[in-house]
Amino acid sequence: AATDSAGVVWTGRYQAGTGFLGWSASPGLGSVLAVGRPAITTGSDNAAYVATRASDNSLWMARVQGGVWAAWLMGASAIQADPGVAAGTGVIYALVNASTGALTVRPFTQGVAGSWQTAISTGGYLADAAIAASHGRFYVVGRNGLGDVWWYESGSGSWTYYGFAGSVASAMTAAPR
Repeated sequence: AATDSAGVVWTGRYQAGTGFLGWSASPGLGSVLAVGRPAITTGSDNAAYVATRASDNSLWMARVQGGVWAAWLMGASAIQADPGVAAGTGVIYALVNASTGALTVRPFTQGVAGSWQTAISTGGYLADAAIAASHGRFYVVGRNGLGDVWWYESGSGSWTYYGFAGSVASAMTAAPR
């Protein structure tokens, strides 16, 4: 997924055995434009889910299947950075840095009638973070302002300090496997 200079989010489709099938433009976000880097994941329903930050720093999510976009749904306001997403069984987890600086996860129910669920505060404050999901849980990994690595697991609801200050030079990424 990518955002063009007009604030429109695009996705490309690839099919094994056929190749690249082309680009698909999203419907607009209403009175705001998409900015920054959108995040994309594939749900357990085999649809793509795209999250983006809008020009008013709100969080939006849309479902894309077969190049056809569903409507965008706003999920949070006053976020500080581009979102991250991870797919769980029947749910997409959107990780945002809230206006307070706290890392917050907004679950989104997968499907044609997808909807936002109640936000989950991790209680963490990190300079950069990434999210992954597996076995009914989500995981957040990131670095604080000193470069220390921290890990959050939703099952325990707690953070674990891993250290490594100065050893990790770039923003963190995460994957379920």
